Amino acid sequence: MSNFTAIGPNNAAGTKADYGYGMRWRRGCKFILANSIVMGGQKAGLVVENDSTGNYYASGTSKFYNSFLHAVNNQYLVQNMPASYTTLDATILKTLTEGANGSKLYANAADIMLTAPFNNAAPNLKPAAGSPALTTAAKFDLTKLNVAFFDKVTYIGALDASNDWTAQWAVWGK
Repeated sequence: MSNFTAIGPNNAAGTKADYGYGMRWRRGCKFILANSIVMGGQKAGLVVENDSTGNYYASGTSKFYNSFLHAVNNQYLVQNMPASYTTLDATILKTLTEGANGSKLYANAADIMLTAPFNNAAPNLKPAAGSPALTTAAKFDLTKLNVAFFDKVTYIGALDASNDWTAQWAVWGK
């Protein structure tokens, strides 16, 4: 999968304490999410659960690749592993994600520079001028991404600065 934008509540007033994760990879999932933005996750940004899922991530079969991550708490979390499991922990997950996978962690969601991502009534997910989503090149250099299925866009996330395709099918504020 490539060029997603996923927005959580970013600790907004009224958010329930048990609100979930930016991404929760579990139950043996195996995939690549590339050129994407995941921000505002309440409990954690990237969560890996279960030993098979952890093994896929640690081996490089699964990746959060060339993407941006922000979370209110626990940017990286590994949980629900057998007691003897040592292949992946939060430190290794962070190292893989920001190292070999080329993704970037943002401590402040505003630094990603989307126009108004946390406006629930009328969100604007387009990158603002100077946003790293526009200045960071999308990459389709992995074998599973270098296929005709993907439109080889130049930006990170679901939208560029000029075309809000969500206006054609999304209804906000309802």
